Amino acid sequence: MREPQLVGTSLKSIRVDKDKVSRALPVASRAEQGLVKLVRGTWIADFLDEATAFPNGSHDDQIDSISGAFGMLKEPRKIFYA
Repeated sequence: MREPQLVGTSLKSIRVDKDKVSRALPVASRAEQGLVKLVRGTWIADFLDEATAFPNGSHDDQIDSISGAFGMLKEPRKIFYA
């Protein structure tokens, strides 16, 4: 209700079976290899602050999001409906 552009969009949670750090490791590994690219935007500084403070920072929502998205991309046969 706070985001008018999301009205009518169905969201479904995904079940997790590991802790946050374990879920973030595959993305961190790819980033260390230079395989993660960031799109230019005003959000980058906040994202990098959160990523470098993880897992001891006060926020981890963006890291949870990128870890979840990466996990979804690893499953090409699974269809995720919006």
